[in-house]
Amino acid sequence: MQIIGFLALLLIFFAILSVDKERLNSRQKGVVIAFVLVIFIVGFVYEKMISKNSESKREMVLHFSQGGSLTCKGIQVDSKRFNYENGTASFVAKEAFPQIQGTIISLSDCEVAK
Repeated sequence: MQIIGFLALLLIFFAILSVDKERLNSRQKGVVIAFVLVIFIVGFVYEKMISKNSESKREMVLHFSQGGSLTCKGIQVDSKRFNYENGTASFVAKEAFPQIQGTIISLSDCEVAK
């Protein structure tokens, strides 16, 4: 996806440079190119942040699936007492444990137990 974004940026850059000087002077071209570049950089940084967050969540789910435990809001979440619900990205307490029955914990509130 980043390659496509870079190629699109190059295409826009060359399209702006090819515009006749009567329609856009050099200063206006520079402003437009700078604006497009800022949008591209913001998109790139946002994509990196989202990728990092997604990777962290995947690692937590993998750790949980392999029998590890997570700490979520001070509660130990393990596969013995909780099920992971993929659609909602949350942990739901199993019915066999009445003291935590009905507990739903979001994956975003968790970290790997140490």
